[in-house]
Amino acid sequence: VFNDRGLGNERAFQKELYGGRLFGVDYGDVDFAALARVFGAFGERVEEAYPGDILGLHNHGTIAIGDTFTEGEVLGFTGIPHFAPELFRRAVLRDPLRLKALQKGLTQLCEEGATQFFRPLRSNDLIAIGPALITFRHSNQQPHDSDANAFILSTLFLNRVRIQQIAILVADMRGFTPLTESIPIHTLSKIMSEWFHNVSTNIQAGGGAVEKFIGDCVYARWDITGHPEDAVLKALRSALAVQHITQELNVLYPDLPQKLRIGAGINIGDAAVGVGQENAAIGDAVNTAFRLESASKELGCDIVIGCDAYALLPRALWEGREHTISAKGKRDTLRVCGLHFADVERMSSS
Repeated sequence: VFNDRGLGNERAFQKELYGGRLFGVDYGDVDFAALARVFGAFGERVEEAYPGDILGLHNHGTIAIGDTFTEGEVLGFTGIPHFAPELFRRAVLRDPLRLKALQKGLTQLCEEGATQFFRPLRSNDLIAIGPALITFRHSNQQPHDSDANAFILSTLFLNRVRIQQIAILVADMRGFTPLTESIPIHTLSKIMSEWFHNVSTNIQAGGGAVEKFIGDCVYARWDITGHPEDAVLKALRSALAVQHITQELNVLYPDLPQKLRIGAGINIGDAAVGVGQENAAIGDAVNTAFRLESASKELGCDIVIGCDAYALLPRALWEGREHTISAKGKRDTLRVCGLHFADVERMSSS
């Protein structure tokens, strides 16, 4: 199949090679007269096709990527899979005369399943939510140019938020501020790069997701889809693993002015997941986890666990280790359990 470049022998070539129409796939400039001389002698019509054969079809917009052709037999075809978007980019048209080409290109990419196309909601757009159909309206006031990007992103991310029960781990390196004042910056950078990489890899291997690193602190979560005690145990084991990773740095860098160690807070509860550009999880349960990590300093322990979380653990692990604390920003006191890493080690080995 070749592209017509307006050469005079096209029709003779069509009849001699195919006995019908020529279908176009662009391979550059083609001399149809030469092709007719080479291939015309053995051109034939075939009645059967085999896997790997290429067919040319006229398409006036009725055939889309992923469509299936059949002679009537029963087929189980589920179509091209679609995945939740993770990377967002804003397409800006620099040449207004190329709008049609841009729209066509985006349409083709969407049909192939390579991308998904989002646009800001406009007045009278329809939103389907289950069996309901909602009409979206907003004022005619357009955002200023400086707010355009924020306006688009707020539209893109608004409907991705969901309420999800999660287990939260917050682990913070102790004595980090004095450390930054006493070692060269390149050594500090190397230490923290290794720590970030190893901690992130371990948490992901344990089924968790690193929400973010905040200085020398890691905040991770486990979405709960089954038994919540499984997620709490995974967070507890990851806290122990982060401590081991931190201790390994003491071996690799024996000249550090003080030994590195961590304190951790673990909590469980409902959170709004998928907020903002970072797809973050926010809510009272997350804020409380940060407060629990801070409380580990006051209680003189390694890990502080909220009552809803420690109640899911073996009773022998937390019984006799309960405390009642006041936390910044919390109106009521919190019931917590304080553990040492040695306690978790014994539980893991039993």
